[in-house]
Parts: sequence; structure tokens; C-alpha cells
Amino acid sequence: MKIPRLLALAFASLSLFGVTLAATKADTTYIQQVADGEIPAAGVPAKKGKTGWWARSWTKTDGNGFFGQPKPMTATENADANLVIRYTRFATEYDVEFHSPVWGAYTIDTTTLQNDLGGERPASNLDFARPGQFFQEPLVVARSKLLNVDSASHGTFTSSYDPRFPFLKVDVGVTATEAKTAKSDRSIQRGHMVPNNAMKCQGTIEQGQTAQIESFSVANIVPQMAKSNAPTWSGLESACFDWAKELTQVWMIVGPVYHNHDAPTFIKKSKGDADQVTPSPDELFYVVIGQRNGKTSAIGFLLPHKPEIANFRDFAVPVDVIEQKTGLNFMPEIPEANNLIEASFDPAWLNTRPRKATADGDDN
Repeated sequence: MKIPRLLALAFASLSLFGVTLAATKADTTYIQQVADGEIPAAGVPAKKGKTGWWARSWTKTDGNGFFGQPKPMTATENADANLVIRYTRFATEYDVEFHSPVWGAYTIDTTTLQNDLGGERPASNLDFARPGQFFQEPLVVARSKLLNVDSASHGTFTSSYDPRFPFLKVDVGVTATEAKTAKSDRSIQRGHMVPNNAMKCQGTIEQGQTAQIESFSVANIVPQMAKSNAPTWSGLESACFDWAKELTQVWMIVGPVYHNHDAPTFIKKSKGDADQVTPSPDELFYVVIGQRNGKTSAIGFLLPHKPEIANFRDFAVPVDVIEQKTGLNFMPEIPEANNLIEASFDPAWLNTRPRKATADGDDN
């Protein structure tokens, strides 16, 4: 796809496989090169300080709405395996050894909402067509080499399945149609954590193009069965726009849940039944934060990772429940001693009316 030249890059420098590229007005071909597959898009590592994990172009309002970086409640065995990566409009933490994002954080404001409602950035618009492949994040590749582990790639997820939900074979009680449908529902897709649609609707056209491409980092995806991905997960992604319309701005933290981190379920290749390095989630979580009636309010969702259509509203939980499942501390700047925000949720979150029907299925 051809993308208009940027007037200027939104960041000062990029590190691609250890090569620093100065971002000057003359150096405006970066996004086009990424789109053409000439170079990979790249995040930058976290910096020291309270705001050092923020996405590169977040404002104070954007960053402060999370009430601090999600933190593990206990020390991790190998902290060197975890990377916080800062993209233009979202941030993510990735476990290099476990081959999985830990969390991703993004926000939807009035500009993002209006760009979505304007309908000018669908997948049918070539300037916002989905990239052909997910790219390997250079920071992850470099850290993987240091730790002597393989890094997941676009191909890792191709023609794969979750062994807990194997494909059906035509046999007694299973018709060819049933087997074909089951395979379609259970096939592994590359499931965005921070969604493509929310990223491409960020800011100006150039900012949206940049953020969209960056959302196709392998550091931002988990194996996700087709029927779990849509309409269940995509319905929750879409609801975040509904809440943004109601509350002006919302902040989201999203990621996978593994019930047994020491012995997870790994996806398998359809041909040869070979195990892959990438674990398949047991559940997926969403934490949504906003201001209701002038007060901070939050709700969580824990969606089972199954090849079934479900109503995400049936899986609403207090944020505390997700913290217990993941071992992560969300909104750490809010004192735990009197944090009723995480102990329960306002039912009003579940009564928001959809802003519109999803037009092109391009939420995730």
C-alpha cells in the first residue's frame, strides 16, 4: 500500500537491530518503508522514571489515566526476559522466554472516536489496509539472541491449533460439514491484544497509519481461536468505543491469562502435530478505566479462550479478580488499603448503548 509522506516523524530516533536512525524532516520515508516491507517497525525500550513506560506520544492525560504501570505483585524469576516496549500510541510488556505479551495498554479519546465514527479508515481504504504480515520486533529479536531462545514470528501461528480443541475428523457422528465448521472455528489466528482498529483511528492520518502498523508486532499478539477472536473478543474491543462515547475517554489494559505458567498448553502445527514455542491462553483479560460522575471507575472482563460465541458482559468481574489470576497489580498509584475501585464494578458499565454496528469487522 502507498502511504502519503509524513511531515515529520513523531519520535526522535529509532533503533533497528542496533542501528540508530536519526529522525529528521528528510527522514520521512520510515512508514512507507515499513509498509513496503523494506524495514521492520520498531518500538523503543522503557526509560527510567514514573512515565518511562508511556507510549511515545501519550499526553499527561493519556498516561495518567492508567494510574501507573502494571506491576507484578511478586518478583519474577528472570526479569531480564521481560521487555516493556513503547510504541507511538500503545505500550506493551513482552516475556521473551515465554513468547507472550504480559499486558498491553492503550487509550481511546474523542479524536479516536470521531475517526472511527467518520468511517474514513476502514480496511477497504488502501491507506489503512491491514499489513500483509506481523513483524518481529527488533528489541525482542535482540533480547532473544542474548537469552539464546527462538523468537516467535508470523509463521509460528500459521496452520496451528490448540490441542485442547483439536480438529474433528469425519467419523461416526461427525459429518464432513461439522468437521469443516469445527476446523474453521478452532483454527488459530493471530489475536491482537491492543486492537488494530483502535490504533488506526488514533490522531492524524499519519499517526493512525503508524500506530496501525505498529499494532502488527508479534509482541502484541497471542494465539486465538477464530470463534473466540470474533465476535466475542472483537465485541469487547468495540464496546470500548461505546464507553469512550459515553465517558469522553477510556483507558484499557489487556492481555492473556495462563492458569499454569509452568506447564502451559502450547499450540501445535496442523501438519506433523509439532509443538510450537508459543503458549495458548486459558483466558483473556480486559481492564477498562474511566471517569463516571467525576470519580474513577473500573471494570474487568475475563473471557474464556474457547471456540464458542459468548456475550462478554457475562464475564464482567472486579479488577481484583484479574489481579489474582495474573499476579499483576493494576492502577498501583491508587492506594490498595482503600481501593474500592478494584474491589467491585459499577453495573452502569454494562448498560452502555452501542454507538453503531460494526461495519467491516475490522476491530481486532
